[in-house]
Amino acid sequence: MNSVGRTSALRLLIFFTILVPDGNVDSSMSTTLFVQKGAKALLCCPALPKTETVLIIWVIAPRGQPPCRIIYRAETMETNETNCTDKRLTWVFTPDQSPVLQINAVTLDLEGLYSCEIATAKGNFLRRHDLQVLVPPAVTLLPGENRTAVCEAIAGKPAAQIFWTPDEETIIELTCPLPLPAVTGVTSTLHSLLTILYLKLSLLGIILLIVGFAFFQKRNYFR
Repeated sequence: MNSVGRTSALRLLIFFTILVPDGNVDSSMSTTLFVQKGAKALLCCPALPKTETVLIIWVIAPRGQPPCRIIYRAETMETNETNCTDKRLTWVFTPDQSPVLQINAVTLDLEGLYSCEIATAKGNFLRRHDLQVLVPPAVTLLPGENRTAVCEAIAGKPAAQIFWTPDEETIIELTCPLPLPAVTGVTSTLHSLLTILYLKLSLLGIILLIVGFAFFQKRNYFR
């Protein structure tokens, strides 16, 4: 084969690989789905007209567990399930109306990959979900040493990041000191000032008394 023929074949191979990234799947999309523990999760399929659907294939693979496979045939409206025992995973509607699945209450053991493949006369379309379960931490506020407060977050997923946020909207890292007013120092300083003021006033009163007494003595002498 000459160089022109090899180049054309290479371009055709690259073009075909881009269009068909997953073997016989014509289009695919992958997303990461974050859901809080105990909440409901909706698992969607590729958006296609119902009239074009021939097969709906769900593959549910929680981590560390054998996969479950659900196949719905649109022509006969039959559903076949293989190794599917978890009753928390159900159709939102009937599969002839919508291929969307739902998990009523998400738990950690349901984390994993969920893929929906729809087969049509025009080709196959795939959508994958990587389900990640979020767990709120148990937060405890404890008094620490040297007038500090300690905040602990336990059993969170992902690991909790804790910050102090005062009214001034400044961010202070965990286990920061909470200073109290120095009442003793203020009282001591005020007491010292009052003592000095009292001594000065007392001295001024004595001086005025001596000056006044001398003035009246001199006035009586000239009389």
